[in-house]
Amino acid sequence: MKRLLALILSCLFIASSLVACSGGSDDEKEKKKDEIKGAEIQMFLTTLPESIDPSASYTTVDHIRLMGLLYEGLTTINEKGKLEKALCKSYEYDFNQRTGNLELLITLENSRWSDGNLITADDFRFAWKRVLLPENNNINASLLYPILNAKKVKEGLCSEDDFGMYSLKNNLIQITFEKDYVNEDDYSKSEVKKKVEYFLRRLASPALVPLREDVVDDDTKDWCKPNGTSYVTNGPFKIKAWNSGELTFERSVNYRCVGDSESNADDKIVKPYRLITLYAQGTSADNHYQRYVDENCFFLNLNSASPEVVSAFGKKVDEDPTLSSTVIYLDHTHELFANPKVRQALSMAIDRNAIAAATNSAAATGFVPTGVEDVKANSDFRKKGGNLWAASANVEAAKALLAEAGVKPANHVISIEFSNLRKDDEEMANAIQTAWKALGFKIKFGGKKQMYIDSKEDGTYELIKNNEAVNAASVIIVNQQSMTTDAYSILTSYSGEYGGNVVDVTKKDVVYGAHTTGYADAEYDKLCAAFANAENAKTRTAAMHEAEKYLAEQMPVIPLVFNNSYYVTQKLSGIETDKFGRLDFTELEQKNFKKYLKAQEEAEASAK
Repeated sequence: MKRLLALILSCLFIASSLVACSGGSDDEKEKKKDEIKGAEIQMFLTTLPESIDPSASYTTVDHIRLMGLLYEGLTTINEKGKLEKALCKSYEYDFNQRTGNLELLITLENSRWSDGNLITADDFRFAWKRVLLPENNNINASLLYPILNAKKVKEGLCSEDDFGMYSLKNNLIQITFEKDYVNEDDYSKSEVKKKVEYFLRRLASPALVPLREDVVDDDTKDWCKPNGTSYVTNGPFKIKAWNSGELTFERSVNYRCVGDSESNADDKIVKPYRLITLYAQGTSADNHYQRYVDENCFFLNLNSASPEVVSAFGKKVDEDPTLSSTVIYLDHTHELFANPKVRQALSMAIDRNAIAAATNSAAATGFVPTGVEDVKANSDFRKKGGNLWAASANVEAAKALLAEAGVKPANHVISIEFSNLRKDDEEMANAIQTAWKALGFKIKFGGKKQMYIDSKEDGTYELIKNNEAVNAASVIIVNQQSMTTDAYSILTSYSGEYGGNVVDVTKKDVVYGAHTTGYADAEYDKLCAAFANAENAKTRTAAMHEAEKYLAEQMPVIPLVFNNSYYVTQKLSGIETDKFGRLDFTELEQKNFKKYLKAQEEAEASAK
C-alpha cells in the first residue's frame, strides 16, 4: 500500500512539474503578471529607433545598444573580450569519420520567446538562412561562410536545404564545417580547438541571434518597426510600447523560462520591471536634461546631446566603447567619385580633430575603429595598425591631388545628406561643407533624412541620391558598426565577394554585387579571401592589416570619427555592456525604487 501511495505521489509530482515547465494556464500567467513588482525606471534610453531587425545592414550606436536588451544569441563576448556562453548551454565537436568534415554540436539553454513559445534550433536556422538569401543585401552573410555550403547558398549555387546547419532536436544544433575550414590531417587538436573557438566568437555577433519565421514572415512587416502589433523578442525585455510618444520595455517573464516555476521569482534573472522613455517629453537628450536634474529621469543617453549638455555633467559622464565609426558614403556611380585621387583629396581636406572635439568622439585614423581586437582579444587592431592618414586637414595637398586628377571643383556640385536622428551628424555635415567649399566645390545640403539608407521592399538597401541638384554627386553620413569583435566584418563589408551583396541567380556565372556605395574591386576581394581562409589568428590578422592599407589607398568611403557611447545615471547600479556596446540591464537596480512609482505614473499621465 505504501509503495502504491509513493507511486501515486511520484506521478502527481511529475505531472505538476510538466505543468510548471509549460508555464501553467493562461489565467495563471495573467494573474502572475498582475502581481509583478519591480522598478519602473524613467530614462532617455535612445532616440526613436527605426528598426529592431538584428541583421539589418544599417546600424547605429543606439541600435546596437538596444539589441542586448531585446535579443540573445548563442554566445557573447564580455567587455574584456572573453567568450561566454549565452543560449549555448554546452557544445562538443569532432570529425565525422565518414565525410571527414568537422562537426559542432550545440545544446541550447531552456528559454522562451516573449510570447511564451520555446526557442528552438529551427529559430536559429531560419535566421541564418535569411542572412544568406541571394536576393538580400546583408553584410553579415560571410560570417557564416565556414559552414558547409553557406557561401554556395548565398551565390545561388545550391539550395538553402543544403546549408550545413541542422536542427537535430528542438534544443540541439549541428553545424558541419567546410572541409577547408578545418582539415583533420593538417591541424593539431589545439589548432582545431582554436578554430572552433574563433567560430564561436563569431556567433556572438548581434546579427546572428534567432528569429521566428512565423513572426518575420508577417506581411505587415511591423515586427521590427514602430507602431507594430507583433513584437516578439527573446532577450530579457519585451516591447510594451513603441511609438512617437514613448518607448517602453518590460521584463519578459519567459526569458530563460524564469516564469515557468512558482518557486522562481520573476525578478530573479531580470531585476527591473520596466524601462520607460517618454518621447512626449522630448525626442533628444537635451529635452530630458531638466527631467534628469529634477530626478524624474535616471538614465540619460548623451549620444544625441548638445556639447553644452554633455559638458554640464563634467566627469560624471560614463563612456562605453562601441566598435563603431561614422563615415561618409560616396556615390561611386557618379563620375566625380570614380577616381581614387578625388576621394583621397576629399578626405584630406577634412579636419577630423575639429569634428571629434565638437562631437565628443575620436578622430578616425583608419577604417577599423579602436577597441577592435588584434591577434589576441586584449590587443587593439588600431594601435597595431597605426594611423593610416593624418587627423588634421591639409587643404593644399588636397588641391594638388584634384589637379592631378584633372578635376576643377568649381564645375561640380556635391549634395550632403545625413540622418535627422543624430545631432552630431549635422555638426559633421557643416564641417564637411566648410572643408569642401575651401577646395572650390559647390555644396548643396540634401538635408536630414529619416532613413539615411533607402530600405526597399525586397530587403535590399541603396544609397539615397538627391535628384533635386542637377548632376550633383551625393554623399551620406552613416554610422558603421562592427558586427564582429575583430576586424573581419568592417573589412569584408567593402568586398563584393564577401560583403553579402545581392547575387543575381538568373545569370549563369556568379556575379557579385557592389558595396552599397557602388564600390567594387576584384583585387580587394582577393585580399579579403586571404584572411577569410587564413589558417590561424596570426596570419588572419596580418592579412587584415594588409587589406586595410589597400582600402586607405582606395578610400571607398571616408571615415570621420570613432564613436563611443556616452550617458549619465543616478540612483542606478548594475549596468553592464559587452564588447559590442550592447546594454545588459538584467542586474539593473534603482535605489528606493518604490519612492518613484507614483512620480512615474504622473509623468506618463502628463505625457498623454
